[in-house]
Amino acid sequence: MNFIIYTDENHTGFIYKIIDNYGYEIDSGYHDYRGSFKIYEESGLLVLNYGFGGNSWQERFYDIDSGKVSRFFPNPLATYNQNIAYFIMKPENNEIYLIVQNIFDSSFYYEEVLWEYSSAVLRSQPQAQFVENGTKIKISY
Repeated sequence: MNFIIYTDENHTGFIYKIIDNYGYEIDSGYHDYRGSFKIYEESGLLVLNYGFGGNSWQERFYDIDSGKVSRFFPNPLATYNQNIAYFIMKPENNEIYLIVQNIFDSSFYYEEVLWEYSSAVLRSQPQAQFVENGTKIKISY
């Protein structure tokens, strides 16, 4: 088991600890009762889903074999191996960008795609998946 969750009997708060395969704590934190909170495994990585309520959440990824910890990603769309896709709005031009990058190291891979996205992609939960061995991404909203 690579994580421990402590809570009270009413589940009004959660303290979590993430442990790598060698027994070292690589992350810990707190989440209150509002929004989603879960830890699960996907594509060989441990994933922390940290929700704020409504359509707003973030996820952090852990490679529990190497001890790598990602930053938090806002409302991620999809992952493939160690790549992630998500949308951001840049404040300097109010344009929406699709970001695809390496989960642990953006200097390894980082791409911004500017297109005429509807603002609905920021308010809703678009369906997305990497296709063709991770070389393309299909987004439906």
